[in-house]
Amino acid sequence: MREDVRTVEPVGTPFRAGVNVPGDKSLSHRALVFAALADGESEIVGLAPGRDVASTAAALGKVG
Repeated sequence: MREDVRTVEPVGTPFRAGVNVPGDKSLSHRALVFAALADGESEIVGLAPGRDVASTAAALGKVG
């Protein structure tokens, strides 16, 4: 075995975790515009929480 390489063996049960990350503002705007251009219904999950994203959604909702 080389001196600069170390092998670590797992001990016990695997560690699992989840993280909720807020949506990206730029991607949220794009997703809303793409959904407005698409045929049928779209479901967008994890939009950024900012007022500007909400304004974009409201404006697109008024346009149809």
